Amino acid sequence: MKGWAQYEKRLFWLLVSGVLCNLLCISYMAFKMERGLDQDYLRSNAIFPATRPFSVIPTTSIWLAGIISDGSQINSIVWDAILELNCYHNIGIHIITKENAEEALHLYSIKVKAKAKNKQCAPMKIQNQTVFSKRYLEIIRTSKRIDRISAIRDAHRELLREEFLYSEGIVVLADLDLKMLPKTSIVMDQILKVKGNGSVMGRNDEYEHDAICANGSGISKPKKGEIVGKYYDTFATVFWPDTFALPLKMRASNVLYEGENPKLVRSDDAKHGKFTQQHIFNYFKNEGIKTNTGNVRVTSCFGGLAIYKSKPYFEDKCNYQLNN
Repeated sequence: MKGWAQYEKRLFWLLVSGVLCNLLCISYMAFKMERGLDQDYLRSNAIFPATRPFSVIPTTSIWLAGIISDGSQINSIVWDAILELNCYHNIGIHIITKENAEEALHLYSIKVKAKAKNKQCAPMKIQNQTVFSKRYLEIIRTSKRIDRISAIRDAHRELLREEFLYSEGIVVLADLDLKMLPKTSIVMDQILKVKGNGSVMGRNDEYEHDAICANGSGISKPKKGEIVGKYYDTFATVFWPDTFALPLKMRASNVLYEGENPKLVRSDDAKHGKFTQQHIFNYFKNEGIKTNTGNVRVTSCFGGLAIYKSKPYFEDKCNYQLNN
């Protein structure tokens, strides 16, 4: 499986300039939260309870979406970034959880009270997977991990589509179990470039491509005082034009596809050389230096945070799940 972007074979690019890539770090730290729901506050501030239906007419053309198994495990730093985007930049938030959607909503309400009480925030929707259709729920219940995640992505995509019935815009997908998200100023700059309105500084530098992904990395222990970035999202990454980064031993078929460049396949074995996650991270960083935008062309990517134009993202013939 090569992921949704590979299935459509649209042009995707990888962002490797700036500090966007360096701030994406995987974390599974538990987060202790307060109990109890302040429903009056939620209603008065238009932060949608998990059971509230979707609005018919969207109030924003930009939505950040994410899925997470346990809604209570989104850490405080990530919530701060979400709040800033939601309440200071009019970006709608759409989160799907397997459990604890109401606890996640309560934690967010505490953040809003503390940091944005007098702000007019964009819609905030946190829902359990039970809102999915029976077809998706059956797949999620009976499938293996990769097929299950693909089905959740497709089901979430169908729900998100309702927010773009009357206008085109931007979809931002983010991993919500990260230690932190990129700086809001960087995210907004990239959103405006993808959208085609120039950057936040007014430069005429919008992108021609449909999406951009972060050069997401985990941070290794420093060696001789140097922090080493390790590219972690090899599953979603397909180098241009058609080399899958995932190691052969992790694929359904342990052979190279026709046309793949073995030098770009993550591997530590003698046969294919040593091309580690650190090498992938450095590859994109070095290739980005050669371009005017700092971006590198790829066939598929995610990297922990990706920004899409809504029209190609909701293309009917595109799916996360593959028929075969």
